Amino acid sequence: MSASLLQGQYAGIVTRGIALMIDLAIITTSILLFAWGYNTALDFLRIPTTCTTADEMGFLYFGICLGATAIQWTVTVLLAPVYYIFFWTLGGQTPGKALMGVRIVRLDGQTMTIGRSVRRLIGYGVCIASLGLGFAWAVIDDRRQGWDDKLAGTVVLYSWEARQNDVRLAKIRNRLARRQQAPPDGGASAPS
Repeated sequence: MSASLLQGQYAGIVTRGIALMIDLAIITTSILLFAWGYNTALDFLRIPTTCTTADEMGFLYFGICLGATAIQWTVTVLLAPVYYIFFWTLGGQTPGKALMGVRIVRLDGQTMTIGRSVRRLIGYGVCIASLGLGFAWAVIDDRRQGWDDKLAGTVVLYSWEARQNDVRLAKIRNRLARRQQAPPDGGASAPS
């Protein structure tokens, strides 16, 4: 079996999609754990988490409640952008991309910078705003670039020695060839 190395080849949309789902699961779990721990700590300290009015709560408790709520919203809103920018800049891989064996690199092969990571994150926003069309663009692009990659000047490559299954590919090719050679009436021959 002569298995071809995938390392250095452009990563496909399925691999990238699974990596994205892994990252979203990590981010969502992190936000939920933070919210649970933060609210548990506030409850333990008897700091209210539902702010009504300063007249009902007292000015001090109302201010503390607003501050606590602002901290929770800030962490919730900033966690995903910081996660992506940090990991992309650090090594071109989020944990999801690392598990799927892909890495983001600039078109010139250099490592990511903070600026490129921010541009790529803005590209994620564009892809999401287009209802996923920007991500799906990778299916028809020669370098499998989504709009996020185009905006940032990046590509996603396989980073470890994944091997395609040549035996399975040969079986699929044979099956497709047999279907193309089959007579149009389903193989039944007319009586002569």
